[in-house]
Amino acid sequence: MIMLSSRKVYKSGINLKETSILKPEDNYSKNKLRTEKILLKILKEKILILRISNVVGLNIKNHNKLHKIFTDIFYENIKKGLIFDNKNSYKDFISVKIFCEIVEKLVISNTYGVYNISLGKKIFLRKIVNWLNFHNKNSVRLVSLNKDYQSDNFTLNNDKLMNKIKVKNTIQDLKQYCIKLSKEMFKND
Repeated sequence: MIMLSSRKVYKSGINLKETSILKPEDNYSKNKLRTEKILLKILKEKILILRISNVVGLNIKNHNKLHKIFTDIFYENIKKGLIFDNKNSYKDFISVKIFCEIVEKLVISNTYGVYNISLGKKIFLRKIVNWLNFHNKNSVRLVSLNKDYQSDNFTLNNDKLMNKIKVKNTIQDLKQYCIKLSKEMFKND
């Protein structure tokens, strides 16, 4: 059994390990943690729980998602000509390409347990927005976020995962992936 969980089960912070304080703050993350606990009780050691950071990918076809990822929100706002001023906010990201490679290797090696799936690095939102906006020829307006909408900063520690499987997972790879996504997003503009 594989459960796709969320980094939101943790209290915000830097270098969060699988053993870090669990403090879900919204219904989405509370339900993820509740499900993790139930599955661990039922399946004991025969479950793989993946606590996933922000996945960068593009899925234009499904607009009725319950949970939108960073690129969904970016894409919706950039089509309106808006970019949010994220100041010094940062998160941990992973491309959907690397995410799939990691999951495949974990399944093939018959791995169980709880693992953080992430780049394991601090990525400032202004940087990733620049990468995703790289091929946009349209003008954009920078909009300030009020404090209620400032993002919670976090990075996940993925040492346990990287000691289990070897996957090339660098900031440069993420940057190139985002620029490639940008080309795809803005190919008809």
